[in-house]
Amino acid sequence: MAAGRRGKPAGQYDIVAHNLVTLRDRLAGFRTLERDGFIVRMDRREATIYGERVLALLSRARQSLATKYDITLREPIHVEIFPDQRDFAIRRSRAGARDPLL
Repeated sequence: MAAGRRGKPAGQYDIVAHNLVTLRDRLAGFRTLERDGFIVRMDRREATIYGERVLALLSRARQSLATKYDITLREPIHVEIFPDQRDFAIRRSRAGARDPLL
């Protein structure tokens, strides 16, 4: 049997490769919002609908918790909001990998 892409026998489906390509395509449609030390990536449509509310909530939480715990957060905090739980599951499954997601 001839070997296909990634060493799979011809005709076999590589689910990991498919999931990662699908996730990459979904992330390409995300919009990045930045404010008050937050970098939020979310679906463009959802960003238009409630992105400002997300930023306001995160800013209030940061201020409240930094005061409560007497800390100063110097690095930006990255937040990703996935409209489809399956996209998060794909992303999470690669979180422990040594190489970058894509």
